[in-house]
Amino acid sequence: MPNDKVTIILPTRNNIRFLKHTLETLRNSTSIDYDMIIVESDSIDGTKEFLNYLTKVTNIKVINADGKNSIQATNMAIKECKGDVLLIQDDMVFT
Repeated sequence: MPNDKVTIILPTRNNIRFLKHTLETLRNSTSIDYDMIIVESDSIDGTKEFLNYLTKVTNIKVINADGKNSIQATNMAIKECKGDVLLIQDDMVFT
């Protein structure tokens, strides 16, 4: 497990307020090698625009799942995973 690649899936919808904090918390709290897939669905609060920016300045992959429910959206991301270990993370981390 110590050398395994981890893929973090983070579904989100209209949660820009907590999403930014969640991403910062994940970045600051882990030293493992991971990639991240954010699945965004039908956001109208600025989440889409923020994620478009993130894809330009990070290696975070964003999947658009407009019209999908949370299970369908998460399954879309699972199909894209390249890690040996999969972690599905809620977009509301409180510290």
